[in-house]
Parts: sequence; C-alpha cells; structure tokens
Amino acid sequence: MSIYDNNVEIDRDEDVHKALLGSVLISTAEVRDEPEMKITNRWFPLDKDGQETGQVKLRLRWRNEIPDKKKKSKEKEKAPLVLHMQVGRARDLKKPDKTLDGFCDIKCDTPAERHRVSEKRKTAVKEGSIKPVWDEQFDFDNVSMGTKVEVKVWDKNKKPPDIFIGMFSFEVKQLQLGVPRAAWFELECAPGVECDDFLGEVLCNFTLDIDYRERKKKEYDVLEVYPIFPTVAYYMDLASSALVNRIRRRGAMQFMKTVREARRVLIEEAEKRNWAANLIIKNWKARGIWGKALGVVRQLKEGTVFLKFGRKGQPHFRQVYCDKKLLRIHWCEGKGKKAQNVGTDRYIAVSDVCDVTIGREHVEFQRVKSASDDYFEHTDNVTREKSFSIISQSGQSLHLEALNKKQAQSFLMNMRTLLTAKGAIEEGHKVLAEFLAYDDDDENLGYQ
Repeated sequence: MSIYDNNVEIDRDEDVHKALLGSVLISTAEVRDEPEMKITNRWFPLDKDGQETGQVKLRLRWRNEIPDKKKKSKEKEKAPLVLHMQVGRARDLKKPDKTLDGFCDIKCDTPAERHRVSEKRKTAVKEGSIKPVWDEQFDFDNVSMGTKVEVKVWDKNKKPPDIFIGMFSFEVKQLQLGVPRAAWFELECAPGVECDDFLGEVLCNFTLDIDYRERKKKEYDVLEVYPIFPTVAYYMDLASSALVNRIRRRGAMQFMKTVREARRVLIEEAEKRNWAANLIIKNWKARGIWGKALGVVRQLKEGTVFLKFGRKGQPHFRQVYCDKKLLRIHWCEGKGKKAQNVGTDRYIAVSDVCDVTIGREHVEFQRVKSASDDYFEHTDNVTREKSFSIISQSGQSLHLEALNKKQAQSFLMNMRTLLTAKGAIEEGHKVLAEFLAYDDDDENLGYQ
C-alpha cells in the first residue's frame, strides 16, 4: 500500500515519486494465517527509499469467500470480483488535424467457461485540447485474473468515421487485491501497424476488489419453467410454431385464431348471464315482484328513525338505513344527517347478522325506562311487540324500539327479505314469520 500527497500535482513520472509519502508491504500469508480469520489491527511502518517516514494503522482480515446465509449447508461460494477503473487525463496527444476532440473507448474482456464476456464503456468527448481531462469512474463486474482491459483513444469527427489516435491494454493479473495502481500508460498503434511516433499518454487508476453488493436472484431460463405450467407450455408451442412458420404465417394465424376463440367464449358466457338476468327481471315484472323488490330496496336505503338502546347512557333516536349495495346496516344521529356522515356512521355487516329477536329480553332494554311508559314492565305486551334486536356473529347487536307495532313490522318485513336473499337467516325464520303475520285492518304507518 502506498500513500501519496494529494497537494503535489503529477505531470511526469518523477512527480509520482515526489508525491509518495511512504509504502508498506504486507504479506497476505501474515493475514491469512491468523486463527479463525480474526481482524489484524496494528501499526505498520511506512518506507521510502529504505527510510521509515511514519506509521499507518490498518485493520485487515483475509476473506476470500462469502458465506451465503440463506443456504443451510456449510458450503461457501467464491466472492465475485469487481474492477474499479478511473480514467483521469491525457497528455501530449498527437493531433491528426487542427483540432482534437478526444474520447476513450474502453473494452473489458473476461474469459468464461464457454465464451468470452465483454463489457464496453465510453468517456465524454473533450473538445479542443491535447490534454483532455475526463476524470470518470467505471466499474466492471464479475472479472477474473484473466480479464484484459483495452483502451482506445479517438478523435471525434463531426462526420463519421472517427480518427484513431492510439491504444493500450492492461491485464488484471498485474493487480493485487485491494491495492490501487495509478500510472501513465503510453499509447501504441493498432495491432499489426508499425509506427515510431510518440502518440501520447493516458493516466488511469485500476483497483481490484471484492464485490460485496447484494447479488441478484437467479433468473430461470424459459425452458426450465416450460414443463411446470401446461397453459404456459401450450402458448409457448403456439409462439414457437409462429416463429418457425413466419414465412407463410401459419403459426401466427393459428395463435390469433386461438386468442379470438377464447375471447368469443368469454363474450358468449357474458351474453348468457345478461340474458338470464333479463329473463328474471321480465318474469318478476309480469308477476308484480319487480316493483315490490324496488320498493324494498328504496325503503331500506332511505331508512327509518328508531329509539336505539345501548349498553351505556340513555336511549337516543337514530336513523337506521342500508348502504347503496345493501351490504351494511348503518345508523346515524337523526333523519337528514345520513349524507353528511357517509363513511363515519357505525354499522353491522349484513353477512355478519345471525339472528333477529322480538321483545325486550336483552339487558340493553331492561336497564332503562321505556319510551312510552314511565317505567318498563315485563308484562307490557304492547311495548314488547314494537321492540326488536338484530344480532351479529361478532357479538355486536342493534337494539331498537319503533313508534308502534306496524312500523316495526314494516321495517322487519323488508329486512327479512334482505337477510334471506343474502343468506344471513333462513327463509322460514319462525320468530319473524309469527311476528309479521298481522291483520291488514290494523293501522299501517309505514316508514317515517
């Protein structure tokens, strides 16, 4: 490891030695042989021309492998390497014409098992200078000791092609892990071309390090998932046949035909559902049921004002109504305030209702006075017949007292229709059937 003075400007090779403060040579065996890979933390002497110029404190640990925590086995995976390259500046570039607009074209070749992996980078164009300063950083992933970096310097032309100035190559095997190397690299002619002219130099800094970044998950090949999903395999076969027969487009026509057929089936099913719904509406209208059903829905949405009894405090008048989709039974402070409290009113889900009871046997009724009498009496049959409770499976309940028996019967008749349609209660609910069997001669106040 070498330490330099950043205040010293480096223009020549002699300036590099002048800016050097000191170097320290650490044997990897010294760190690698540390028991249990413990961290080496101590002072190392700096040396320059055989003289000690100071000390530097370093924390070192040999770690050539990264354990995969997700794997249950104790097997370890080799850590990937990354090459950091900094293209600094150039000097004394040979001008092919009056002006020079220089840029670097970088190519990093890494040998693999079956083929060579190449990564390419390019610097910005610096116009009108034989000493362009780029100062750009590039990273090359998954490199190895056999990786070779090739840098070509070009003169940008307004009209292609660009003019080649020179090139140099660098092998990663010349680097030590974690030790940066900064140097001036002399440009050479293209391979197979002989030239004695000085073409210029480029200052670059290379560093080989372990890539500790989070690695991406494995991406499966298409053929690996082919036998898993039959539907995917079917459409993949259609697509492959479309590619094979792309001249006559037989496969493409077959694929489009299959898509149209699937859409036609969906459209036919939707038409059947609409036809069945229209048939039911037509029959209901012929029998007079459609108007009654619309009346039930309208009255449930408008709601009715009842005296609500709770577990605490005195009973209060509340408007009880259903939402637009008839999924919830809401209650609010009073008539006319329903629209202002949308989304804030308390409610019981219709699907959560499990029973409807008639009378005042619940504690909520017995703990307070009656609405029509001075005090509640268990023998008061009139007060009992205009009181009812809606019970839910979650333990929540709604205890209401109507103005009279007819108002309670009118509300519960519509509520029975809703709860039966939603499957909350049985169609032949005994308590409701007996309670709703009233004489037509009695006064029917309907909804208030």
